[in-house]
Amino acid sequence: MKPVSFQSPSVRRLVSLFLLQMVCLTVLPGCARAETTYHPVVEEWLETMRSDGLALSTAERTAVENAPRAAHPRRDALLERYPDILAAVEAFRNTHKQGFEHLSGSERAERLRIAEDAIRAILTEVLWPLWSGGAWTINGTAQIPQSGSIACGHYVQRLMTASGFQVESRPGLHMAHLASDEQVWSWGGVHRENLGGWDGLERFVAHEGHGVYIVGMSADWGHVMFLHAQRGRPPQLNHAGPSPGGANVTYDRAEPYVKRFLRPYLVHAVKLDSVFARKWLTGKAFYPIKTKTYPGESSPPQRVATIQTRLRDLGYYRLTVDYEYGPGTRSAIGSFQRRNNLPITLLPDDPTLAVLEDALPASDERRGGYGRLIKAEDHVNRQVRDLIRAQGLGYPSARVYLRAFKAERELELWAAEGAAAEYVLVKTYPITAFSGQLGPKYREGDGQIPEGCYHIERYNPASSFHLSLGLDYPNRIDRARAGSRSPGGDIFIHGDRATIGCIPIGDKSIEELYVIAMDARDHGGEPIPVHIFPYRFGSTTLDTNGTPEDIRSLWNDLEVVYRHFERTRILPPVQIRSGRYCVDSRRASGNRTPPRMALPGTGECGGDVYSWAEGTNDSDRLDHRFDPPQGYERVPVSERSYGAWLRGLPLEPGRGVVLYHDGRQKHNQRNHAAVVAVDCGAKDLQQCADAVIRLHAEYLYGTNRRDLIAYHFTSGDLCRWSDWKHGYRPLVQGNDVRFMQRAAPDSSYASFRSYLDTVFMYAGTLSIHREAKPVPAGETAQPGDFLLDPGSPGHAMLVIDAAHRSETGEETILLAQSYMPAQSIHIVNNLTDPALSPWYRWSHEREIQTPDWRFEPGQLYRWTRLR
Repeated sequence: MKPVSFQSPSVRRLVSLFLLQMVCLTVLPGCARAETTYHPVVEEWLETMRSDGLALSTAERTAVENAPRAAHPRRDALLERYPDILAAVEAFRNTHKQGFEHLSGSERAERLRIAEDAIRAILTEVLWPLWSGGAWTINGTAQIPQSGSIACGHYVQRLMTASGFQVESRPGLHMAHLASDEQVWSWGGVHRENLGGWDGLERFVAHEGHGVYIVGMSADWGHVMFLHAQRGRPPQLNHAGPSPGGANVTYDRAEPYVKRFLRPYLVHAVKLDSVFARKWLTGKAFYPIKTKTYPGESSPPQRVATIQTRLRDLGYYRLTVDYEYGPGTRSAIGSFQRRNNLPITLLPDDPTLAVLEDALPASDERRGGYGRLIKAEDHVNRQVRDLIRAQGLGYPSARVYLRAFKAERELELWAAEGAAAEYVLVKTYPITAFSGQLGPKYREGDGQIPEGCYHIERYNPASSFHLSLGLDYPNRIDRARAGSRSPGGDIFIHGDRATIGCIPIGDKSIEELYVIAMDARDHGGEPIPVHIFPYRFGSTTLDTNGTPEDIRSLWNDLEVVYRHFERTRILPPVQIRSGRYCVDSRRASGNRTPPRMALPGTGECGGDVYSWAEGTNDSDRLDHRFDPPQGYERVPVSERSYGAWLRGLPLEPGRGVVLYHDGRQKHNQRNHAAVVAVDCGAKDLQQCADAVIRLHAEYLYGTNRRDLIAYHFTSGDLCRWSDWKHGYRPLVQGNDVRFMQRAAPDSSYASFRSYLDTVFMYAGTLSIHREAKPVPAGETAQPGDFLLDPGSPGHAMLVIDAAHRSETGEETILLAQSYMPAQSIHIVNNLTDPALSPWYRWSHEREIQTPDWRFEPGQLYRWTRLR
């Protein structure tokens, strides 16, 4: 056969369709079906499906697949019950996903085996026969079998979603639109094989064993298909394409003639293995990933060299840069991929390098110190793994906790698996030097080691004390304590045996702790908490009589934190409120039942509806603190609505104090009537529009509508909590935003707060303006509406309650805001009508003058949908 020269993509595609047609001509209609065995639980379910008339028998299935265009009464009857079939599939999945996260290791393995066999059975025994013989077109998007034409990419995704997988789209990108190897490559977080043709596919299947695979041809040929490998028989290929018998014909024989044409064009394959089974059981979604056309050639050496250098600066690339995509580079990319949970295919191609270029920062805190860090990792890599695993924990752990005791001169390392798991003591390090005395740090240069609750925020491999982990000292309490003086900074846990206010533990110990902390961070963990106590409360003979009152007050607060952890081994969420540390008792009990608070007007417990709040006195609820003006009554709202939730918001006792994000008091304390008992974060992020978003998001989170939490950035890109909790993070380059899986899945409240901080960073009045609509004239203002002046600068204020005179239609509203810089969310006074304050008269024709902003008529908005 003479070689063919393909001069254009259109010619190549026409030839590809011809080749696929030739492939299907090799079907042997009379081929006997080999016996397929499944887990007994799956076999029993299939038998139930058949007896209920929701699945074909083996003989019926063979008849359907051997003559796909013929009429088959049993299949036609099944098509009428297609919704029932999908419901039965979902019911089976729901039955077996129950309690999966809480099973032991052996029980999980058994459940995963059931899930793998179920996925295989659902596809091959239930769905494929129903689609056999359907029409195909290159743009077909049929939703159900035999209802129209379907293209290969849509076919693969349609059957995966029908099987029970969650496959979500990104703005402007759908996995179904990615044909060929691009779709295979987009099943993120799973192992993909670079095939290099049919021979590579045969090797992959021989290694991985029987099961279902998704196989992609190169982008030039634009095709993706299923492959079913069974013991003792040739593989079956199932696809949507142009064939004599119609689309989705299963063909059994991999004859040499077929292999000859497919050999050059098979690129990637992925097996529906335990990774898919885990997603199937947990309901976690797959997301399409933007890829570039597979070029089939090596990338420019200088491009590879740039990535090698950046990997080296990060401490991943430990070999000499060889200006090739050799074993050293593959090892470095593999390490970076695992630590950052990135779906990178280890190929010298544009998609791989594009992902790397987006994911790799230009520089890192390790720059200049990576040589020392690499040596430290080489010294302790094995021992840190053994250290953690000796406690029955996996390594690396994304949850690490440190606590120090000044009097005992000890630093403890704790670790835990899972968001609600109890912590286990891993090791106690002696503190090798001490400066100052018991008590907090007051000012720069006093030599004191701080006391309080902090986090690790800096990793310094180029430290003057070997290696060091920097704390986020000073916090708001430290700044307030220092007053007009500088509280100082640069507090580290470090090596060596000297200190003037830091915590030294020696070079060998800091190498061990640094690597554990770094791996926890790179594994997707939140910033590591570090609690520094003066002594072990209740187990010291220290005489604390005569200790100044301000120090005793601090120690009392820290003792609550200490004793809670000692009692539960659950790390308590610690907040700073009114200048003091407090344990968030509503979230401090892990999986234990938290205090419950009734939603206003329901008389029923709403659960953990104010996710951040401590148990709150009824008198501190908004609706109990502020009655409507005389003659007015509250606007009716439905039970469990956003308006009802806002009316039950907990407030700080009394008028409260408006604080900036750094702990300083706002200069003007006259303009507020009350302060909402919710933090404003430690960064200058939660400003005006962000406060509107914050309370809206907290409502959805606290009332268990969390999958609806999603907000647009000013760029127009949608940032979903459902993406974030599965590890997806935005990569922002100018106005371009891409979401990539760069962290371990984490659905904790701490992760939710990190998500909100990211939203606050990139959202504002302009972005919420796109998500809202003006409240039409004639409609009553509702709690949850907001006044909005979009712009730069602009402002937003939340209508936190509303009341009216039903007989006259007159309206009043309560307004809450944050402002610049980020500050406590507070209810504002009405300075223009003190007799009515803090309520404001409202109508669609009236302008509103608040202490900080004037809003024009028509600037009242409402979320376009309650997400």
